[in-house]
Amino acid sequence: FINAGVYATGGLTLYNIGAAMSGGLTVNTAGAKISGGSTIFDTGLTLTGGLTVSSSGAKVSGGLTVFDAGAFINAGVYATGGLTLYNIGAAMSGGLTVNTAGAKISGGSTIFDTGLTLTGGLTVSSSGAKVSGGLTVFDAGAFINAGVY
Repeated sequence: FINAGVYATGGLTLYNIGAAMSGGLTVNTAGAKISGGSTIFDTGLTLTGGLTVSSSGAKVSGGLTVFDAGAFINAGVYATGGLTLYNIGAAMSGGLTVNTAGAKISGGSTIFDTGLTLTGGLTVSSSGAKVSGGLTVFDAGAFINAGVY
C-alpha cells in the first residue's frame, strides 16, 4: 500500500496482474503509447477530442454505425463487396460518373424533372423499347431499319 504516490524515472513495469485503478487514469504530456494492442471491455471507448488514425488505417469488424452528423469522407469510398444505401438512397450534388463496367440497374429506374439526355446514343436490346404516352422525335427524324409493326 503506497499512500504518497509512485515516482519512477526509469520506467515502471507491472508483472502478472497488471495495474488496476479505481479512480481512473490520466496521462499527461507525452500521451500513452501501447505496444502489443489494447482491449477495452464493458462500456466501450468514448473520445471527446476526436480520433485520428494514421499509418495502416482503421479496420472495423462487426460493422460501423455513425450517428448524428453522418460520415464525411474526403478521399472517396471504396467498396469491394458492394455498397447498399438504405432509406433515402444517394444524393450527389456534383453528379454521378460511372466508369468501366457501366451502370446495371435491377428493379427499374425513374428519372424526374428535367428528363434524360443521352449524348452517345441509345441501344435497346433483348425485349425492345416500350413507350407509353407517345413518342416525339425532333431534328433529324426517325430512321427505321426493319419496318414498323
